[in-house]
Amino acid sequence: MNNLERIFRLEQLGKLPSEQSQEIDDFPLDEFDQLLQSFDLPITLEMAKRLIRLSPPSESGCFGMEWAILSLIESLDIKQLQALIHHADKNEVVDLITIRLENYFKNG
Repeated sequence: MNNLERIFRLEQLGKLPSEQSQEIDDFPLDEFDQLLQSFDLPITLEMAKRLIRLSPPSESGCFGMEWAILSLIESLDIKQLQALIHHADKNEVVDLITIRLENYFKNG
C-alpha cells in the first residue's frame, strides 16, 4: 500500500471524533493508527491537506491520534506548514501546528 492508498483508506474511515464523544465507540482506531504509522516520509503538501482534514475538533483529542497526524505533517517545510494552516479549517492539528509555528518564530 502506498501513501495515496493509505490516505484514501483513512478518508474512508472518516474524520477522527473526540475521545469524549459517543462516536468513538464505533470508530476503527486501531486501523486508523496502523495506517498513520505506515506512511513513508516525507509526505507531500497535497497529502498533508488531506490528512489535516481528518483531525479531531479543536480543543479535543483522540487518544493521541492528532499527534500522529501532526508528526506526518511536520515533515513539510516551514513555508508549506504556514500555507497549510492558512487554508485549513480550524481543528486540533491546526491548533497544534499554529502553536508550534508561533514558538518557532518566537525562539528563532
